[in-house]
Amino acid sequence: MNEHREIVYEIGNCLSVAFENMEYILLNREGIAKAWVRKVYVEREVFGTILDKYYSKSIYDYNVYVDHLKKIDCIQLLLSKAKSKPAFYNGVMGYFLQMSPSLRGFRLIQLDDRKAVELETHFFTPKGLETIFKARPISSLKFKKEATMNESEIIEAFNKDEQFMYRLIIDKIINAIEVQYAILKYVDSASKYLHMSSDHFGRNIRSVFNKDSW
Repeated sequence: MNEHREIVYEIGNCLSVAFENMEYILLNREGIAKAWVRKVYVEREVFGTILDKYYSKSIYDYNVYVDHLKKIDCIQLLLSKAKSKPAFYNGVMGYFLQMSPSLRGFRLIQLDDRKAVELETHFFTPKGLETIFKARPISSLKFKKEATMNESEIIEAFNKDEQFMYRLIIDKIINAIEVQYAILKYVDSASKYLHMSSDHFGRNIRSVFNKDSW
């Protein structure tokens, strides 16, 4: 019982940080998409002038965006617990989850190494953004020979890749809302079953859906 309370408490606190990260990504999605374009192409000198003109490092610096995101230590804590106490996670917790459909969000934090990486992305941690930025550009510009390029073609390819990353970020935000909401329902329901004093659900729902800036 105490083990489960600790898990609920930790993930509840982590969700507050995850919401902050998601809000930052949402409000800066256009700049982040541009920063990805710069990161993808900056190593090729032939693109330097155009990148500096349309994707200036002083504005679209990948590291600046990463530095604004907060790490969420409970992901590694939950992963460690899952590995060190598999009987608890697969046995006791499996029985507990049958008590209510609202507790199924626990499955999302029943971690192995792969799910931990996914959760980093859903929580938009620095590691999560790094994972998103591993996406390959959809244009063929990166592989073309310099002699075959002209400025208008380069700009068109940059715009195409930028829109690709922008749509990918939007998709990730939608997925993150679904995942965070399911985990939040688990925290709220588990808190009641475990007789914990908690308003994580209420406070976090208000923080997400009462955003004038969105």
